[in-house]
Amino acid sequence: MNRPFRDVFYVGINSCVPDVENEKSKSKIQIQKGNENTTLQAIIEKVSYVLGGNYQNCFNGNRKKKKYRIVKRNDIEYPSIAMGAGEQRLLTILDIVFSAPDYSLILIDELDLTLHTQALNRLLDILVERAKRKHLQIIFTTHRENVTQRTDINIRHIYQTGNKTFCFEGVNNACMDLITGTSMKDIKIFVEDQFSKCIINAIAMELKIQRYCNIQTFGDICNGFTIASAKVVEDKDLDIILVVLDGDNYTTAEEKKKQLENRFSGNTEYESNIREKALKIISQYDSPEKISPEHFVIELIKKQTSEDEITDIVKNLGTLLNDHDYTDDIAQKLGFDKTITRHKMIEIVKGTSEWNNYTKSIKEWLEQRKKALVLDVPK
Repeated sequence: MNRPFRDVFYVGINSCVPDVENEKSKSKIQIQKGNENTTLQAIIEKVSYVLGGNYQNCFNGNRKKKKYRIVKRNDIEYPSIAMGAGEQRLLTILDIVFSAPDYSLILIDELDLTLHTQALNRLLDILVERAKRKHLQIIFTTHRENVTQRTDINIRHIYQTGNKTFCFEGVNNACMDLITGTSMKDIKIFVEDQFSKCIINAIAMELKIQRYCNIQTFGDICNGFTIASAKVVEDKDLDIILVVLDGDNYTTAEEKKKQLENRFSGNTEYESNIREKALKIISQYDSPEKISPEHFVIELIKKQTSEDEITDIVKNLGTLLNDHDYTDDIAQKLGFDKTITRHKMIEIVKGTSEWNNYTKSIKEWLEQRKKALVLDVPK
């Protein structure tokens, strides 16, 4: 049985070691200049492009059966033994890539070593073009996260756990979080006030994606319709944007449409499409009594049988004129910061059937984003 033959080349990290580091001679080193290096001579402009220098020629060299490269740059000739690690390794990579037969497989370990970001991207431009022209498969490893911004490279993330190795296809938030140590806050949620922000935080924390959420308040409910329209006009990725209303006003689709017409007027197909798309990114809490989130949580706390201090305070609050006064009063009595008080109030009711129904649509939307953006790292 005949097996298909394929040329395979490997460039390891040992190619980063300058020739001078491998030279044991302590006396004068004399390198014999040979004929032109035909491969590198043919692409000398590529070397100049990557490193930003004026390279004019490249020759083969030898000394005591050892092979070297000699370049002419800015009218000065010097051998690889006098080169820096980045210059020497670049010549090795380009020599292999441009001399490899069609359909070859080329493996390069840590491509970014010894190259600054601009030079790395220039080298990638060349590799992508050469791979397409000669049908080469070039596989390289890198830890340089800026490479993930390119769209002309098929990217895989390798992630190792204690006993397994996972391969993620494409660029995703979970892997970027692991690589960079910082989370990409791709999910953008707009809410009316700080209490609603605490509710979204609680849901996101439960789903373990709070670090990926950018939650902003917009104040008056009418601003929510303006934001929704603006995001559609900006032609943003609407799949990761949600405008959350408190559920105590403009609760029906018709009422929302009316508000969108007030904020983004016009009767052409363009304006109609903008409003239709804006409506789809607006959600709300399910509040049967049409009360604010703060009022909803207070009423739910009153139904609890727990004997914690906040529940005791709430049951003895009486009726207050403004919903925001509830949190203010509780925070003052406990001596807590208002944000801490909000979170503690939500912790009391979180997990109840009423809470689950109240936040169901928001949680389902976040679950869908978690799956679509691949925010889970396997265990």
